[in-house]
Amino acid sequence: MILMPLETHPKSDNAAGLQGFPRRPVFVSHPADGTDAASVRLNWRGKPPMEGVMENWTNAKWCDVANLILGAVLFVSPWMFSFDAGTVSNNAYVTGIVIAALAIAALAAFAVWEEWLNLVVGLWALVSPWVLGFQGTTAMTVHVIIGAAVAILAAIELWMMSQIPPRLTTGR
Repeated sequence: MILMPLETHPKSDNAAGLQGFPRRPVFVSHPADGTDAASVRLNWRGKPPMEGVMENWTNAKWCDVANLILGAVLFVSPWMFSFDAGTVSNNAYVTGIVIAALAIAALAAFAVWEEWLNLVVGLWALVSPWVLGFQGTTAMTVHVIIGAAVAILAAIELWMMSQIPPRLTTGR
């Protein structure tokens, strides 16, 4: 079997001189006997699939950086605002670490599930004062503000991905 790149294959779209179509990688395999009996194409149209992902990542990375900062602020908030020791502080520590870890994971290698988890954790931070019973405190204000911000940023990223989904597969 011989693999021939697009430019040397006589039957490729671009070799035929079609105007207005972007060049795209196409590999065509031919049996070694020279017949066209088993031609197989692997191609994509327009931009290579990873370029779209990188553009989306570039637009979304600011949301992830903001989530990283918000997670760090929530983590240190028991010391900054003198939360009571116990459940309130432990919730801030754990929730802050999870938000920051998910943001780091999203910055390292974007995946949609990270944004869904960030949305869930942000919503948890938002409702945790009522679930854990620390309403009417500074800790409640911090949790509600940071939780709402994280949930909104995650929702924005999910919305951006639904508008311009990454193209991770090839084919016609």
